[in-house]
Amino acid sequence: MKDAGNIINELDGTVTNNGTIDLIFLTNFGTINGSGNIHLGWPGFWNFNYGNINQASFHFTKGSLGGNGSFTGSTTIDSEATISPTEVSSPISTLTFNGEFHSSGDLLIDISGLEVGQYDALVINGSADFTGGNILFNFSNGFRPSVGDHWNFLLADNITGLDSLHVGFSGLHYSEIKGDLTIDSLGGHLEITTAVPEPEIYAMLLTGLGLLGFVVRRKKEAKTTNEH
Repeated sequence: MKDAGNIINELDGTVTNNGTIDLIFLTNFGTINGSGNIHLGWPGFWNFNYGNINQASFHFTKGSLGGNGSFTGSTTIDSEATISPTEVSSPISTLTFNGEFHSSGDLLIDISGLEVGQYDALVINGSADFTGGNILFNFSNGFRPSVGDHWNFLLADNITGLDSLHVGFSGLHYSEIKGDLTIDSLGGHLEITTAVPEPEIYAMLLTGLGLLGFVVRRKKEAKTTNEH
């Protein structure tokens, strides 16, 4: 298959691809198998994976990608693309990537509580390499965190470059929180440490001016878990 344009794979459906597909839109509730390659992306488009995609490579160039499915193969996320497990019509979700993961794009993590299943997560069964982009933590459904609350939003076998991403909050009043983002060799961890003292500091966080208001620590020997 090549230049398919769109794929809409219904529940229990199976697509086999051993070539290269160039897509502008993807909705997958079933399985896409084969030894091929998928190139996906169009500005402003939402793409969904609630099933399993097994390909030699997956290259996401533009738009947004959500769902709770899995990708097996080498994954590349470009700078104009956004990974957002919770998409416009879905609940909190976890996306799983089995293989090498390379990203210069954006991550949008939705948080509506403290328990697993109340916040988005990425699980990467392989090495993850970040070379820019943004992480935006969106607090939703009226949830208001307290000092000491924490979330393990990213798990991977090994991570490089996560501290190069710019970080911001949405869904909170400026006076409510500041975050402490800890990074080790296995994953990303957001912890609430104190209130933001000035409105202008919160405004700068929202504009994505970097790790202002965050402390980035490397704990090479530590292991991140899903325990609260």
